[in-house]
Amino acid sequence: MPTYFYGTKRPIIDTDYYETYNLENVSLVDIKATPIEEITANGIKTTDAEYHLDVIVFATGFDAMTGPLFNIDIRGKNNVSLKDKWENGADLKTFLGPSTSGFPNMFMITGPQSPSVLSNMMVSIEQHVEMDFRLY
Repeated sequence: MPTYFYGTKRPIIDTDYYETYNLENVSLVDIKATPIEEITANGIKTTDAEYHLDVIVFATGFDAMTGPLFNIDIRGKNNVSLKDKWENGADLKTFLGPSTSGFPNMFMITGPQSPSVLSNMMVSIEQHVEMDFRLY
């Protein structure tokens, strides 16, 4: 079970998520308590044990809000790049997440400062897609 209060982090809504941990071939390893020491020929070794694995999927972290946008050279009015405008968060301002000043006709689904990180992502995506931008 999670150690945090429900709703303080994104809710897990995937089918059979919790049931998966009850499968015979599944182990839950707390890598905060027993950190990974190395990748071995057989799998992963923590400070507690070596786990033999067929496949390792690395999740090296991600920049969910600005990363994908900064990987594209998006330019707005006066040829200002979005990356330069938002550098160090100095002018990272949006209107409800989908739009930002200086970049007309650019709409970001679940963009920075949108409520998407506080809700079910699918619901936020639907809200942004259905938003009536004629109000601008």
